[in-house]
Amino acid sequence: NMDTTSINVAVCTGIAANGTTIMELNAYPNPANRFITVSIMNVNAAEKIRLQITDMLGNDVYGQQITSAGTDFTTQVDVSAFAKGTYIMRVNTGTTLKMMKIVKQ
Repeated sequence: NMDTTSINVAVCTGIAANGTTIMELNAYPNPANRFITVSIMNVNAAEKIRLQITDMLGNDVYGQQITSAGTDFTTQVDVSAFAKGTYIMRVNTGTTLKMMKIVKQ
C-alpha cells in the first residue's frame, strides 16, 4: 500500500507585486560617439522620471527631469561633449531605480 502525492512546480523568473510591471531601460548605440537614444518602458504615467548620467567618480555630467504622458518614453542624449570613457546612467522614478553602464567612444 503506497500513497501517491502530486506536487506541481511553477517556474518563477522574478518577483513583482500583483498588477505591477517591471521598468525596463535601454540605451543605444552603446558605445556611442554623438547621441545615445534612451528608452524607458513600463513606467507609471503618474511618476516623474529623473535621468542622470555620472562619470565613474560620481560627478554629474547630465541630468533631465522627464514627465511622461504614457508608460513608455524615449529621448536622445547628446554625449558628444563627454570625455571618452565609461559612465553610469541612472533612471529614478521615485519608486524604482535602474542603472546602466554606457560608454563614450
